[in-house]
Amino acid sequence: MNKTEIIEGLVKRVVAGDMLAAEQLYERFFGAMFHISFQMTQDKMLSEDILQDCFTKSFIKINQLKIDSQYGGWLKRMVINASIDAVKKRKNWVDFDQEILNEVSIGYQNTNWSKIEGLDIDSVNQAIAELPERSRLVCCLFLIEGNTHKEISEILEISISTSKSQYQYALKLLRRKLVQKGN
Repeated sequence: MNKTEIIEGLVKRVVAGDMLAAEQLYERFFGAMFHISFQMTQDKMLSEDILQDCFTKSFIKINQLKIDSQYGGWLKRMVINASIDAVKKRKNWVDFDQEILNEVSIGYQNTNWSKIEGLDIDSVNQAIAELPERSRLVCCLFLIEGNTHKEISEILEISISTSKSQYQYALKLLRRKLVQKGN
């Protein structure tokens, strides 16, 4: 049985009221969903609360799922939206200042990334975690989750140009942090 068939079977069992199947879905998806939420919130307890709420909602509304094999994507969308809502409630976001972007970008246009010693996924994850909240969210949604700037603008309720600016700002900060780490 392949992964898709296993997920379809578990979803069908949950719809039928099988709590063991719900536990198996939880165990299968918890790690990936926690990672997504934590990247956005940078708060372990908040991410755990978000996941509890999202899993509970997903099990209550699982009969609304049109294609059983898409449970993971459906749950992921719930987790992303709940994480974004939690971050929005936590802070009052201010519009991005273009002058900061220009200042940070100076001197990093011609960096040869292949020559930076010790550049690994942990360094990149740490640098992402240290980004300002709004930039981190846009970066995660664009770079990691693969959303377009139009989708990000709708999710975060910002303009497309703000999404693009925040993404560019995040890249500049990441470059700066990773260049400093590599030296």
